[in-house]
Amino acid sequence: MSESTSLVTKTQLPALNSDWQWQFWDGKPYLRCRLLQPWQHGFFTRQFAPALPETLVTHLSPTAIAYRARQVHGNTVLTPTQIAAWAGEEELPPGDALVSDGPDRAVWAASADCTPVLIGDLATGRVAAIHAGWRGTAARIVPATVNYFLTTGSPLSELRIAMGPAIAGEVYQVAEEVAAKVGASLFSAPPSPEAIFRYLWELPDSPCCATPNPIASVSTFAALMRCNYNRSASLSTKWRSPLAVPTNSPIISSPTAASHKNKSNGRALSALD
Repeated sequence: MSESTSLVTKTQLPALNSDWQWQFWDGKPYLRCRLLQPWQHGFFTRQFAPALPETLVTHLSPTAIAYRARQVHGNTVLTPTQIAAWAGEEELPPGDALVSDGPDRAVWAASADCTPVLIGDLATGRVAAIHAGWRGTAARIVPATVNYFLTTGSPLSELRIAMGPAIAGEVYQVAEEVAAKVGASLFSAPPSPEAIFRYLWELPDSPCCATPNPIASVSTFAALMRCNYNRSASLSTKWRSPLAVPTNSPIISSPTAASHKNKSNGRALSALD
C-alpha cells in the first residue's frame, strides 16, 4: 500500500524507538514491535474503528479465528479452548488475558487508557494478549499470565513482551489508595502504604507528583510503564489490536519514553498460535 494514500502520514505520527515501527493497512496506521517479529502482530489504532477482531484478524492471518473475553479488570487467564467451551449467561467468559493453545487461534484484548500487552514465547510458539488496567495491574494480571506460561512449559528467558501505548500519569492522576494498590504489585510481600510511597518517590522518573497534597500519578503500570505517546490523534480505536501468529528473564519493549498527554479512546490487541 502506498503511504501517500494513508489517512495519517508517518510525519503526523509519534516518533518511536528502534524496537517499534509504524505500518499501514488501507491507509490506516498500526504498530509492530521488533521483539515479536516471529509472529504476525499489530497494535491497531482508532482509525480502524468500528472494526471488530473478527474483521481485523483477516489482515494478519486470513485463516485465523479471533477469540476474546469479557474484560473485567481482573487477573483471570483464559485459553481459546476455554472460551469456546463457555456456556454461561453472558456471551463471553470474564477474563483479562488470553493465551493461545493451538494453531490459527488469534487472542485479543481491547484497551482505552489501559495498557495492552502482547507476550510471545520463542520456545513453544504460544502468544498472549493482555488487558492491563490499574485494577488488573494491582491484581497482577501480567505476572499471572507469565506464571501461566512458566507452569505450562515455557522458559522465562524465551518470553518476549511488548507493552503498547497507554494514558500518561500527567493526565491520569489517582488517589493515594489507588497508588498504594498499584505500587503493592511491585512487591512479593507488600510493605505498608507509606513504604510503597517512599519507594515510588525514590524511583528514577518517579510517577508521583510534587504537589502540596501529593497524589500518586501512577498510570496503568505504575512506575514500570513508560510507553506513552505525546499525542493521541492516531492512537485509539475501539479495538486496538496486536495480533500475533506463532510458528533467564524475558525481554520487554515499549514504544517510546514520551508522555501520552491526551486520553485515548480505545484499542485492541491480539495474538495467534
